[in-house]
Amino acid sequence: MKFGIFLFVAGVSCAVAAEADSTLRQLAEARGRMVGSILNSNWFSYGLGDDAEVYENTHKSQFNIVVAENEMKFDATEPARNSFNFKNGDKLMAYAAKNGMQVRGHALAWHSQVPQWVPDLAASVAAAGGSAKDTLLAVLKNHIENVVGHYKGKVREWDVVNEAISDGTPAAWRDGASSVWYKYIGREFIDSAFVWAHKADPEAKLYYNDYSLEWGVAAGAKGKFAVDSVAKRLKAAGIYITGLGTQTHISDYHVTTPPNVKALAQALEAEGLTLQITELDIGFDKKDVSKADFEAQGSLYRQFMDVFLEAPNMEAFVIWGFSDKYSWLADLYKYNGLVFDSSFAKKSAYDSLVASLKAHSADKVSKVKDIVPLVWEDASPFGNGSYVIVDYSQAGAESRGEWSGDVKNGNGKFESEPLAGKTGYMNVPLAGCDQNADYCGYQHAIYTLPQDVVDSNFLSKCEALVFTAYGPTGSTAYVNIGTGDPKMTLQNGRPLSAKVWSGMTVDLQAVRDAMAGDAAVRPTQLTFNSSNTSAMYIAKIEAVGCPDGSERPAAIRGVSARDELKVVMSDRTLNLVGVASARVDVMDLQGRPVFSANDVRGSQNLEGLASGTYIVRVQSGGLQRVGRMTLK
Repeated sequence: MKFGIFLFVAGVSCAVAAEADSTLRQLAEARGRMVGSILNSNWFSYGLGDDAEVYENTHKSQFNIVVAENEMKFDATEPARNSFNFKNGDKLMAYAAKNGMQVRGHALAWHSQVPQWVPDLAASVAAAGGSAKDTLLAVLKNHIENVVGHYKGKVREWDVVNEAISDGTPAAWRDGASSVWYKYIGREFIDSAFVWAHKADPEAKLYYNDYSLEWGVAAGAKGKFAVDSVAKRLKAAGIYITGLGTQTHISDYHVTTPPNVKALAQALEAEGLTLQITELDIGFDKKDVSKADFEAQGSLYRQFMDVFLEAPNMEAFVIWGFSDKYSWLADLYKYNGLVFDSSFAKKSAYDSLVASLKAHSADKVSKVKDIVPLVWEDASPFGNGSYVIVDYSQAGAESRGEWSGDVKNGNGKFESEPLAGKTGYMNVPLAGCDQNADYCGYQHAIYTLPQDVVDSNFLSKCEALVFTAYGPTGSTAYVNIGTGDPKMTLQNGRPLSAKVWSGMTVDLQAVRDAMAGDAAVRPTQLTFNSSNTSAMYIAKIEAVGCPDGSERPAAIRGVSARDELKVVMSDRTLNLVGVASARVDVMDLQGRPVFSANDVRGSQNLEGLASGTYIVRVQSGGLQRVGRMTLK
């Protein structure tokens, strides 16, 4: 017994001894996490002089992820239109590869450090009567494709959009007075930037990065806005985002911020997203700092590391510099905010980070799960259409279409907007509302079908359209098809749950009935009419129950071409063929659930449903069948 105890204690002693003199990097790597710092801009121009050797030796021994302070921003990589400079970025990549470090790319779309040719170009196009919006979207797309494409497979993660939220309370988007992107494009530049970055490198992790997110997720806070209006909104719309980056530039007296960062991480964890600490420093407002001040600073650094190691969805802990000698904080009249002093000696802050790492044993720190992108089908029939907002409300609603004339009486001039490349399907704010709006008045969103969909009469071959929609409680949409008079009304409104993405299902039998009388009917539009007290946002349209060929669909026809899942209706019984177990959902023609059952085996009796026509969805093993059924 004594021998066994001795062996156990000796084992612990060896483990402690092995970590006794470990660096931040070694301790983090043992726990499956990354701790990092910038490379100071002077390093790229060989401007560190006699400090170069100690700077590099300290940096590469202490950190396993690195970000350039300025050298991969817009003005550095594209100083003139379509003229790219990757010299310093490539130098960073070579340094990282040589020293086995990961790289954060910073930043693709930011209102600051934009070269002057960008706003000058937008202003000149607008002055000439052209579309500055289209011009800057093309500029941003070209920039992202070239920069991300150049480093494809090498940069682990990108700050795709940086600081697009204003400093006001309640938080809102940074306006056109400070952001050239928002001035000429609007919020759409954020969505587009993430779409283009993901296409340029599907393996890269993508973040929205901002300051003051560390103040938590209370109502009106910047962190809450970033979670709801960036992270959750993009994910729900099928636009790939890994999570948020909280810069966390704070002062020594900001002692409440670690629990706020924990709350932010938890809010993102609930959405299956991650949080990175991307630019941490804790500065003093005074130059004369006591030993007690430095110890308090160290305690605050440790609290952030504690939160970081205990969160299951935080991977990188990045400090914006490491030596007080090379820090941007003096520009803010803040001092001594990093973990090494100006002589590259370790401070209490460094010791506190080490203490936190050692206090969290490697077997207790959880591995962060990868964020898997939601992928839309490439062959969506709706990806190349166009839409325009027709505004029938009083002034104040945000209209996405350019119009002139007496709009309120229906006499307007509208410019449609192509949708190709934005999302897999369509990304339409019905009535031009921002997603945080609760009211936009009575308006239309007209979606014009792609010509190939019109020519093939695609909608005549499908059982239903399913719309992924978002809105406040009571939001409804009246969906019509066609341009004739009267239009074919397919939905008479479906209330949505408050601020939740949910599906509205529209039966397409009216289209087929119209075709039976006139084979020349070729629907060309979907028209969404919001109610006069609602706001609505449509993120996705999909046609379900479409046969592969041109034959008329059977009672239940699947969206999958595979044969493993077969569904047959017999009177009021739903029979599953060759399926061990399935989930069955039945909805009325307004998409409201009327019956659901998990683990259906063999068959499901529907005697409890009233006579009428329903949408039925059967799911099993990753396959689904969706279609229309009529019960007598």
